[in-house]
Amino acid sequence: MRQRCLAEAKRCLRGETKTIGELWDEERTHLLKLPERPFPCCRTIPVRPNRLSMVTFQTNRYSVPVEHASEPLLLRAYVDRVEITDGASLLAVHERCYLREQDVLSVFHYLPLLRERPGAFDHAKPLRMWPHPAVLDNYLAELRERLPHRTASLEFLQVVELCADHSFSEVAAAVEQAMTSGSLGAGTIAFLLRANRTPFQPLPSILASAPACPAVQARDLHQYDCLLRR
Repeated sequence: MRQRCLAEAKRCLRGETKTIGELWDEERTHLLKLPERPFPCCRTIPVRPNRLSMVTFQTNRYSVPVEHASEPLLLRAYVDRVEITDGASLLAVHERCYLREQDVLSVFHYLPLLRERPGAFDHAKPLRMWPHPAVLDNYLAELRERLPHRTASLEFLQVVELCADHSFSEVAAAVEQAMTSGSLGAGTIAFLLRANRTPFQPLPSILASAPACPAVQARDLHQYDCLLRR
């Protein structure tokens, strides 16, 4: 297409002495400037989530955070993605699905509901559809060997939430470290994620830069006997 357009620019229209490209160069100087923000090349439609916190577009259902399940929202359908907004902030972004009658879900949209109802953990479709690292399945199995089912589910959901701010590779590495050390708590994994991101500083350099401790003066502790006599 680019080659044909360039070839078209060299063609002269009937009755013109200049080529299409030359006429375009003259016309371009009279055009307005482009807007500061690009035009959103998308289709925008109003939507309202159903009771499962999903909105429908072209027979496919896309999830939104459960906190916004009862609000009127706007869906913007681009060629490659679907964005859902409340008009002020972006609530969800999904890869656009071109099949029919499909559910496109994000597990992070349902975490608050799963924490309230951990009994639904094993049957939660967003968790089953979530493409997570295999090490998390091993982690969940070990949790359930050590903890009651409900407590293990809640610990696992805290680790899932960490995946929203960290890459799968980072979380998988921290989970493997925690399983090796035998400490499976979500707090341990969160600590390892922070530690793996923070450059290690040797202890001697810290002590060298620390100020000297002042001398501690001796005190007469017999003064406290006055309180007892009173």
